[in-house]
Amino acid sequence: MQELAEDQRDLIAEMMNLGAGKAAAGLGEKIGEEVLLSVPNVYLASRQAVVADFLSRASSEPSRRRLIVVMEKFSGGLEGEALLVLSAEDGRSLATLQQVREGSGADHRRPARFLAEIGGAVLNSCLGEFSEALGLEILIEPPVVEEGDAADLLLGLGEGADLLFVSLAFSVGRRSLAGHLLVVLDRRSIGDFLAGVDSHLVRLSCPSSVPPP
Repeated sequence: MQELAEDQRDLIAEMMNLGAGKAAAGLGEKIGEEVLLSVPNVYLASRQAVVADFLSRASSEPSRRRLIVVMEKFSGGLEGEALLVLSAEDGRSLATLQQVREGSGADHRRPARFLAEIGGAVLNSCLGEFSEALGLEILIEPPVVEEGDAADLLLGLGEGADLLFVSLAFSVGRRSLAGHLLVVLDRRSIGDFLAGVDSHLVRLSCPSSVPPP
């Protein structure tokens, strides 16, 4: 498994933080509370390692055994899937915030719609930063929300693919929540993605000598 160089990791984290910040601003307006999103950790991992990590957490923390996953497929300059993974408990907490804000007019039967909006906003913002910074056209499909046991949701994830694993810390008002953003890429897309990251690093170091993408 290829490891990210320090400058690659820093640039990817910067792009993710920019995307997460834009999503947090929109979410804050939607629910009427301050939302802070940050990306404390980014690394490249095999599918097996990521799944094993989630299942280990689930076995030691029963509250993490059931997950809510918001998934978007994307194609174009990169091809793969992006997922926002939350514990079911944290996912329901987010949905409750919207219901409280809407009061008696809230549609209590459709929390999945709100979670799709949240997850879609985060995923779209982060993929949008990739597209803009790396000069890659990325076409994104609408988000899909699934809830279930960690093993059932993750064991079939990206068979044979590698994952960009991103820790996502966020707070809503006084509530602290945690999630993970997974970008599932096949070997070709991983190579194209890292080549784009390296090209962007060169442009940053020599802005006057390298043309934009």
